[in-house]
Amino acid sequence: ANRAGTCVCHSTKWTGGDCSIEVQEELNLYPAWLQALCYSLFGIQVVVCSMCSLWLYWKRKTRQVEAAQPFFLYLVLFGCL
Repeated sequence: ANRAGTCVCHSTKWTGGDCSIEVQEELNLYPAWLQALCYSLFGIQVVVCSMCSLWLYWKRKTRQVEAAQPFFLYLVLFGCL
């Protein structure tokens, strides 16, 4: 503020006639419900990938799985995570 008490700064952090009011910063955070939804979907994805990995381990000696090469299928499952 100048000698007359008028705000002369060009800062976006302060406002008001004498630069005494602090402007609250907008953090653009995601809402809590959206964060919970995303964590839930990620948890479901981890469970499904784990179940597929277990199925692949149990069936690794079958003709169909051997033809698809289990190591490659494990890489695909790892990429899904």
